[in-house]
Amino acid sequence: MKKRPFTEEEILTIFAKEMKKRHIKLPSWNKILLLFLVFVIIMALSNFDAVYSQIKYWKNNDYADNNSSIIQNASVIKSTTVPDNTKKKYIPPIGDNFISIPAIEAYAPIAWGVENISEAVDKNLQNGVIQIKDSVLPGKKGNVFITGHSSNYVWSPGKYKSVFALLNKLVPGDTIQLKYKNKDYIYEVAAKKIVGPNETNVITDAQFEKQLTLMSCWPVGTALKRLIVTAKQIYPSPTAGKDKGNNEVVQPQTDFKALW
Repeated sequence: MKKRPFTEEEILTIFAKEMKKRHIKLPSWNKILLLFLVFVIIMALSNFDAVYSQIKYWKNNDYADNNSSIIQNASVIKSTTVPDNTKKKYIPPIGDNFISIPAIEAYAPIAWGVENISEAVDKNLQNGVIQIKDSVLPGKKGNVFITGHSSNYVWSPGKYKSVFALLNKLVPGDTIQLKYKNKDYIYEVAAKKIVGPNETNVITDAQFEKQLTLMSCWPVGTALKRLIVTAKQIYPSPTAGKDKGNNEVVQPQTDFKALW
C-alpha cells in the first residue's frame, strides 16, 4: 500500500516533538539549591578547622561582653609608679617567639624573618605564623608584619591551618601580645581593612611609630582578598624610653598607666 505524503501540519508536529526531546532544560530551583548546599558542605568539610573556630566563637560569644585587654586585671593598681619587676605579674607568661590574642583565643609560634616567596611562606605557615623579612622586628621603629592562615584544607599539613580564622572579630582596643628574645611587647588594635592580594605596601607602611600588622586571607576559605589588622605598641611605651644603638627598646621603669 502506498503511503500518502505527510501534510505540512504533520511535519511541523513531528519537528516540534523532536525539538522538545533535544531541548536542554534548565535546572529547577530545587536542583540549584541542592547544588549550592552540596558546594557549601564540601567547602565546610575541606576547611573544617576554620568552620569549627567560627562555630565555637559564636557559641561562646562572651568575649564581646568582657574587656579583652591582656592586662585588664592591672586596673586594681592605683599607683602610676610601680617597679618594673612588679609589672611583669600583670603580663601573662607566654613562650618566647609566640603570639597571643586573647579575644579570639589565638596562640601560635612565630617564625621570624621569613622571605616573602611562596615556598618559604607555605613551609613556615605549617608551624605557626610568620614575620615577613621586609618588615621590622619588635622593639624597632616601623611595622612588624605577621601573617597566618585563616583557613586551609583539612588534609593540608600543619596544626595552625586556622590560627587567624577569627581575625575579623578583633575590634579597636583588643590587645595582642608578642614575645621576642624573651621580651614582652603588647599592641592595641587600632583598625581593620580589606585589601587586594597584590597590595604589598601593607608590609612596610606604618601609621604609628611602632606598629604591628596582622594579615590573613579573606573571606575565610578563599584567597580573593586580604584582611589587615593594624595595632599600635603600648608596652613597652614607645615614649617612655630611648632606643639603644641597635634600636632595641629600653624597658620603662615608670608610667605603668600606659598599659591601659
